[in-house]
Amino acid sequence: MRRMRAVFASLILVVTSPVFAAPLPPELVELQKKAEAGDAEAQWKLGDAFEFGRNTTIDHQAASKWFEKAVAQGHAKAGYALSGQFRGGVGVKRDVAKADELAKAAAPGLKKLAEDGDPRGQLMYGDLVFDGVGVEQDKPEGIAWFKKSADQGFARAIYILGYHTKHGNGVEPDAAKADAHFAGALKKLIVIGTENNDAAAQNLVGLMFSSGWGTKPDHAKAIEWYKKAASKEHASAQFNIGIQYVNGRGVLIDPSEAVKWYLRAAKNNHLWSRYYLGQHYREGRGLARDVAKADEYFQDVLGEMRELANRNLPRAQYALGYMSRYGYGLPSDMAECVKWYDKAAAQNYASAKYSLGLIYLYGQGGAAAPKNAARGIKLITDACDLGHSGAQNFLSGLYFNGRAGDNIARDAKRGMELLQKAAENEHATAQLALARRYTNGQDVQPDDTKATHWFLESALGCQVEAMQEISRRFQAGVGTERDLAKAAHWQGQLSRLKSRYANRQIRMVALGQQKEILQQIAAGVPTKMPAFKDVETKAAEGDTASQFYLGVHLLEGTSVGKDMNKGVEWIGKAAEGGHAGAQYFLAVRLDDGRDVNRDDKRAVELYKKAAAQGVMAAANNVGVKLRAGDGVPKDEEGAGKFLLLAANGGHAAGQFNMGMGLEEKEPEKAVEWYRKAAEQGHAGAQNNLAYSLATGRGVKGDLKGALEWYRRAANQGHAPAQANLGAMYHAGRGVEKDQAKAYFWWGLAALDGQSEAISSIRALARKMDSAKLNEARKMLNEFVPQVN
Repeated sequence: MRRMRAVFASLILVVTSPVFAAPLPPELVELQKKAEAGDAEAQWKLGDAFEFGRNTTIDHQAASKWFEKAVAQGHAKAGYALSGQFRGGVGVKRDVAKADELAKAAAPGLKKLAEDGDPRGQLMYGDLVFDGVGVEQDKPEGIAWFKKSADQGFARAIYILGYHTKHGNGVEPDAAKADAHFAGALKKLIVIGTENNDAAAQNLVGLMFSSGWGTKPDHAKAIEWYKKAASKEHASAQFNIGIQYVNGRGVLIDPSEAVKWYLRAAKNNHLWSRYYLGQHYREGRGLARDVAKADEYFQDVLGEMRELANRNLPRAQYALGYMSRYGYGLPSDMAECVKWYDKAAAQNYASAKYSLGLIYLYGQGGAAAPKNAARGIKLITDACDLGHSGAQNFLSGLYFNGRAGDNIARDAKRGMELLQKAAENEHATAQLALARRYTNGQDVQPDDTKATHWFLESALGCQVEAMQEISRRFQAGVGTERDLAKAAHWQGQLSRLKSRYANRQIRMVALGQQKEILQQIAAGVPTKMPAFKDVETKAAEGDTASQFYLGVHLLEGTSVGKDMNKGVEWIGKAAEGGHAGAQYFLAVRLDDGRDVNRDDKRAVELYKKAAAQGVMAAANNVGVKLRAGDGVPKDEEGAGKFLLLAANGGHAAGQFNMGMGLEEKEPEKAVEWYRKAAEQGHAGAQNNLAYSLATGRGVKGDLKGALEWYRRAANQGHAPAQANLGAMYHAGRGVEKDQAKAYFWWGLAALDGQSEAISSIRALARKMDSAKLNEARKMLNEFVPQVN
């Protein structure tokens, strides 16, 4: 799986325009007063706040206005910032000549500020020198200025020093030094992002958590920080969220969601968002393939890419090489590709070294890069040393298998070293391969604990086989503590993958397994359970929890020989000893006659005992049995007490059942209980709440609210809700009429045997044109319910 890269906004590339004007916080109101009075420093600071989202929503046009006023007074920092706006075409029309003119004019002032020890001035001047904007390019000198700023504790300078040190751009690559810089920057940027509500800092914090720079990778935290910045219209943060969806880290892999975020960022000319949108249109990822639209995007970014590439920005050089190779927005030309890859590789750009290495290894470059296996391996090895996980994974495969035609001998030890590095760098395929090797003892000692670790890491990268296997391991307790909740979670995650990554059959099987595990939990099977050897002795000594666990082990027969009679016996002892879990577990089986002879009277006794100890599922079950007279005398009053106990205890089914009991006489109270259960994901309650909102029964009518609750229940596979939702789309109640969606929802309900839906879909099909009918059938074939 190709892993996409997140980016940080360069110092001179800015961010998106505001969706709406938010009130300014008090400190910016004061700053605005000074700016309006003609204070150039205040004008620059106010523009800077609008440009980077420093405790306000980003507003590029407002930033431009204030920068221009400060530039008119000779303010060098404002000149630098305005130059960046003209170069990126954000907030103003793109004008490279104007950008260069502003940068050249600002450079002397910035140099003086830098020499006088101004840390922001040092950073800005260093950036001009590093990029060769307005002054002669000198990357080592630029690095020297970044270091001076960093030495004064300027957080962004520390980050940038780490970035260039990691990638070996203008300085020798040094992963250890880079990580130390990142760790120092992260501490400072977290404070700035939190206390100052600074979007630029928030984006960088997200990037470091996502990339594992100065910290262990934590994609949940990364997305949390990105969203803080994105909410203030920080374009790079929006783009970076898109990258998370492409890579499937912290979220399920979903190119369509990535495209949404790229489009948000692209609205304000974010270069890399536009470039990636071209790739998505070209490849048909997350949207319909459209080569013409892709070429529009590629043509749109071509001028900027060339300008950045000519200023020795290695990422732009690599992008130009990629576009030249595959004919993205310009004619396919391998010589041009190799030229630009060479330039980027010379600056230690790992992706360029890897791609160029493959070209030489396989002889794909024609006359521009004839086959040269030794050179190819050297370039790929360089990319590995720079931390490129794809190169590490690829080269590990070469060493595991050898390549006799190119004089590459098999070297399993080297293969394992590289595979381990790729896995540590979050290459999901490498993680899966490493997990398999630890499972099978292939070129390594078998180790279930390590195998489970790497299956989990690979599952976090949305690898289907890993998601299946980690669920099995959590369910069986292989290489980890048994955890049925986690086992169900991973089956649920697998069922939610897009069809591009898991076909419908795989997703439906996962859904079925998730439901089965959740049913086990609902029936009282312990979510977590100690190993058999850890409970056997304690059970004999009278420990009720151990007796319960021992009994379940014997019933399941996964870690010890199956013995139903002894299992039930041990669970009975635990129940008699007052263990609430054992009481509920045994009551469920006595209730339905599973593993034991049915005994409704004893089941109710045990349910009551468990309910008295706070097991709300037991309170609900005894209430249901007493209300229905299921094997015991009917007792409406007793049923009401137990159902109310369960409902007040937060049990969703208890809340639903309370609502059902009040439906006729007290519909308003019924709606209250339905809503409580619906908010916990109870599909039946969601359907009933929707019906109440649609009909105005017990609550003020609300068709849009009804539509939303029907949809939630329908997405869980609730057939009556699906039928109701189909009817709303057919009639246009609370939503625009849509024959395809009506057919889709009725079709799902019909598959479940809903008679009205069957007759409705037949009648509707006769009225639909073939295009709408095909659209509906495609949705029908793709649908997989989702369990809350």
